[in-house]
Amino acid sequence: MRGFIVLLLWLSVFEIHGQVNNDLTEICNQGILSISVREVSTGEEIYSHQSSKLITPASILKIIPTFESVDILGKEFRFKSELFYEGELSTDGTLAGNLVFQSDGDPTLASKRIDTSDSIQTFFEKFTRLIKNKGIHCIDGNVIISVNPQKIYPQAPGWPANDLGNYYAAGSWSLNVNENEFEIHFDTRKAIGEKPEINSILPNIHGLEIINQLAIDKADTGDQAYIFNGAYSFTKVINGTLPQGHEDFIIRGAIPDPPLFFKQELEKYLNNVNIAFNKIEIVENYIPQSTTEKIKTYESPSLIDIIKLTNTESINLYADAIFNKLAEKLELYNPDKIYQNIFNRHDLLPSHEKYHLEDGSGLSPLNKISTSLLSEYLVDWSKRHPDIGLKSLLPIAGKEGTVTKVFRNLKNPPTVFLKSGSMNMVQSYAGYIVSKKGTIFSIAFCANYCEQARVDILHILEIITNDIYLSK
Repeated sequence: MRGFIVLLLWLSVFEIHGQVNNDLTEICNQGILSISVREVSTGEEIYSHQSSKLITPASILKIIPTFESVDILGKEFRFKSELFYEGELSTDGTLAGNLVFQSDGDPTLASKRIDTSDSIQTFFEKFTRLIKNKGIHCIDGNVIISVNPQKIYPQAPGWPANDLGNYYAAGSWSLNVNENEFEIHFDTRKAIGEKPEINSILPNIHGLEIINQLAIDKADTGDQAYIFNGAYSFTKVINGTLPQGHEDFIIRGAIPDPPLFFKQELEKYLNNVNIAFNKIEIVENYIPQSTTEKIKTYESPSLIDIIKLTNTESINLYADAIFNKLAEKLELYNPDKIYQNIFNRHDLLPSHEKYHLEDGSGLSPLNKISTSLLSEYLVDWSKRHPDIGLKSLLPIAGKEGTVTKVFRNLKNPPTVFLKSGSMNMVQSYAGYIVSKKGTIFSIAFCANYCEQARVDILHILEIITNDIYLSK
C-alpha cells in the first residue's frame, strides 16, 4: 500500500518514470498491472509498464471490432431485416405463396433500449397488424423465417459456466430479438435463508424449466444470482442469493434459442389474429421462388450509433453481432483469424505476434492481448479516421455510461474518451486522452489479479491520465 500512497500524493509519470514503475509493481505484485500510453501523432510509446505482457482485457476488447466495423462495413451501415411475401395475393385476402421474414442478425430488433415504447408483445402485435393491413388474411403456403447460417457458435468456448444463462452472455444469433433476454420476477419478502418465489417469467418461453436454488439474503446484499446452462438448453438452474424485502425483484436470463423463440411467438400471434397458414419454418438463406412484395424493412440505427451505444453501455450482444457481421464480410469464422486480418490491415503484425482472442465482446477470460498492441491499434485507427470525432465512438469519462464515476472527485477533469472493462479479478480501460494543449494520446490500462481495491486501481488511472492532460 505504501507505493500507492506515494504515487497518489506526488509522483509524476513523466518526471520520475523509474520510480513510478517500481511503485506500480509493488501495488500489483501478485498479478499484472499493464499500461501503455502513446502519442497519436508519432505513435511513440511515451509511457509503459509491463505493456508487452499478455493480459485479459475484458470489455475494452469491444473497441477493436466496433472500430474496425467502420472500415469493413461503413459508418452508415445498418442491419436490415425484411418482411415480404411471394406469390399472388387475391382480392379475398388469400396469399397463394409464402410469407417471409428475412433476418440480418440485427441485435437491436425489438429492443426496448432502441424503442422504449415497444415491449416484445407490442412488437409482435405490430408485426401481425402489418400483415393484416397488407390485405393478407390467409396464407396458402408457408411462413418462412430466413436466417444466415450460424457459423460462429453464439457463446464462445471460454465463457464461464456461471455466465452462460445470464442476459449478458446471451450471445449473437442468426436472428436476435428482444436482446435475446427474458425476465424472471421474484417475491423476496420471506425470511432470510428461505427460497424466493417466482411470480412470473416474461416473455413466456415455451418449454423453459427453471430450477430455483436461490436463497434470500440480507436487504443490502444485492443481486447475487447466477443462471446456469447456456445456448439450446431449456433447463435453467439459478443459484445464489437475492436481497430480502422486494415484492418484484427482477433478474434477466438468456433466451435458449432466439430464432426458435421468434418462430414460436410469430406462430402464436398469427393464430391470435386468425391468419391461417400451412406451416412455419426456419430456413437458412431462403431464396424466393417468385416475385416478391415488400411489407416492411426493419432497420437498425446507424453503425456509428450502435458503436457509441455498445461502448457506452458495454453491450456484449451488440459487440458480438458486429463481430459476426465482420466474420461474414471477411468470410473468416475463426475469431483469431478475424483479429489477425484486422491487425494486418493496420500493419501491427508480426511486431505483436502473441495474442489469443475468442469473441468480440471480451466476455471470455481466455482472451489474451497486450496493452501495447491495444494502444498501437488505437493510434493507427485514429490516424486513419481524423474525420470521425472520438465522442461519437466512446463515452466521455466522468459523464457517460460505465465510466461516469471516473474523475468524479476532480473539479476540472481531463478530457478522456474511455471504454471500461470488468470481470472477476480484471479491471481495464482504453481510449484517448486529449491534453490541455490539444495533443491526443492513446491509452490502454489493465489490471489482472491485482490485490488492491478497485477504487485504488482506478485512482492510478486517474493520476496517469490527469498528468498527461496537464503536462503534455
